[in-house]
Amino acid sequence: MPGLAAGSTTVVTLATSFSVVGSHSVSIVLDPAAEITELSETNNTASRGLQVLATPLSDLRITGSEIGLSDSNPGAGDTVTVSVPIRNVGLAAATGVTAELRTTAPLSAAPPAVQQPSIQELSLTGRSTS
Repeated sequence: MPGLAAGSTTVVTLATSFSVVGSHSVSIVLDPAAEITELSETNNTASRGLQVLATPLSDLRITGSEIGLSDSNPGAGDTVTVSVPIRNVGLAAATGVTAELRTTAPLSAAPPAVQQPSIQELSLTGRSTS
């Protein structure tokens, strides 16, 4: 790498590959032989962890802040439609995706004696956006 002027920034790009699946880390060490006289030699190393996969995987993600409700204050017995964007931020397609709607109260169709959280499972249909 050529010299670096005072107050300037540059980007260093280095490449590697991993042959072992599992958790690993990568580190960059600047001036590893301490040949440059610096104010501090203690800030010349940075590391970051990564997970090496045997095959690319999907990674489905939703966030509570994006849950949409057709009515956030429904009356007893009213129908509420719940929607949320689902993202696949992984490296492989996700197939056979299902979603469950869970509530802290019984569904109105359940007998009053049933006092457990309600779960509704559905297969995803709808449009896909990027």
